[in-house]
Amino acid sequence: MSDRSGWWNLYRASGTRIEPVAPMEAECTDALWELGYRSTAFLRHGRVAMIAQRGPDQRLVVVGSDGGQLRLGLPYTSFKPYLAELGGKVATITASGDQQQQVVLLDPNGRQAPQVVRGDSTSVPAVSLPEVVTAHTSDGPITVLLYRPQTFHSSGKRPLIIRAHPGPTHHSELRLEADVQYFTARGFAVADVDYRGSTGYGREFRSVLNRRWGVLDVDDCIAAAETLVKTDVVDADAVVISGSSDGGYTALKAVSRPDTPFALAVARSAIVDPDTWTRTAPRFQRAHAATLTHGSAGVDQDAICRPVLLIHGLTDHVAPSEDTEVLAAALQKRKLLTGYLALPDAGHYVSGAEVRRAALEAELNAYELQLTSSAPGSRT
Repeated sequence: MSDRSGWWNLYRASGTRIEPVAPMEAECTDALWELGYRSTAFLRHGRVAMIAQRGPDQRLVVVGSDGGQLRLGLPYTSFKPYLAELGGKVATITASGDQQQQVVLLDPNGRQAPQVVRGDSTSVPAVSLPEVVTAHTSDGPITVLLYRPQTFHSSGKRPLIIRAHPGPTHHSELRLEADVQYFTARGFAVADVDYRGSTGYGREFRSVLNRRWGVLDVDDCIAAAETLVKTDVVDADAVVISGSSDGGYTALKAVSRPDTPFALAVARSAIVDPDTWTRTAPRFQRAHAATLTHGSAGVDQDAICRPVLLIHGLTDHVAPSEDTEVLAAALQKRKLLTGYLALPDAGHYVSGAEVRRAALEAELNAYELQLTSSAPGSRT
């Protein structure tokens, strides 16, 4: 796999010769933030099944031995990078805007319907579906996924949660997410931002964040907020930002600007000091982490000018909780700490039913306290 063409594509090596297997303007692998990713599955007769991503949309493509491409017409828009060949079929984990993740077996010829091995294949009713919105930055357009509030009525505008995805070399996903639906069911609009540095848009878009992390991603989250405020959905005085891990860092940097449009930031498992992160990230990630950071990258606790909710696992070895505790104490003195939820049994990933519930309830409570004057009328 190489991005020498500007896109992560599959290549074939024969002696000293290297040639593309199936050139396409799409990403055929994910950024390697976890070991064990497998975005390709080698099939019989020299064929290869691969995930092809352009923007937030992902599709499954089968490449023949002659380089011909068969794009399978499947009802899925999200694929986990864990493909495997099983009995002539492709085993994978899929999802879509109204379907939760499920394990499926797929016919690489596209003739048979997907076989659901585990999970519910029925669509979930009454959910907020993602709408693709374009926002404009100094370098060009970016993609935003907007989820309208389920209780939205044309007579009133609603609070907006801008979400900065983790990674930061990752992307928003076109799949049903319980966290998003939790807030849209309570009257919030939610927007996922594919800021500069995200995957799915080619090498140039991805690498532009190097040495500019905490700047361009923040610019783009602000651009997304400003774009959505102009619609009939969003209350301009009730815009907040949320993020996990690297996205938490973006959220903190976003409320460190005097002209920030965000009334509050929620930072889960946030990276407070990127230089520390280059030493505490898993070893295989550290070289890439070092390409992102720069001299003024750290979160300046004195520059933060909006209330902040911090959520952090005390067994987090990727983003040490000690950094968050120091930040929490400083914000408390400045009366800018909405709350600090320390999770004793949680690591870097806030997972597990009870832990997730506590985090979501703390986040909702922070929004309601901060946005009382413009809170949605129907939250239960």
